[in-house]
Amino acid sequence: MTGGGVIYHADELTYALVCAPGQIPPAASVKDSFRVLTGFLLGFYCRLGLDPAYALDAAPAGTRLGERTHFCFAGRESFDILVGGSKIGGNAQRRMKGVIFQHGSIPLLNRALAGLSYMGERSPELVREVVSLAECGVADSREHLLAELATAFRESFNVELREDQLSARERELAEALQRDKYSGDLWNLEGVGE
Repeated sequence: MTGGGVIYHADELTYALVCAPGQIPPAASVKDSFRVLTGFLLGFYCRLGLDPAYALDAAPAGTRLGERTHFCFAGRESFDILVGGSKIGGNAQRRMKGVIFQHGSIPLLNRALAGLSYMGERSPELVREVVSLAECGVADSREHLLAELATAFRESFNVELREDQLSARERELAEALQRDKYSGDLWNLEGVGE
């Protein structure tokens, strides 16, 4: 949906943000809005004792940033986050009709090689510089990680978070999508939905 590269979702925390451009701190460009909207991730990784940096600031000299790849973890954008020189997770953004949708992956375990097995190009070199929280020495419980992520988000954007539940209609729609679209081979193997 965002047009970013493919992410193999396994053993991770996943986030999604939906907002209007005016609801986030000022960003000079779409690229800069990635910096703004991923700032809480830097805070999150710092809270876990890691030393994160944007690829723009930490990539080795000569690294080509912004080169499109089909597999998210294989590419490096300016505001991808690196820990120890390796990319941790991935983020993608789409804008349409005054709405920003951004989502991303925070890998608990490194499953990039497994994900690569589903791609046309399967060279292990594509995921050589990818890292997970476990590989960084973080073995905290999922509950603790979620609490730290919420705290980092709250602090970064100076907002109050409220927990909410899906409405009956939202649950119905989710169940219908699961049953009629996402459980079928047509969607999962062909990328075609009804």
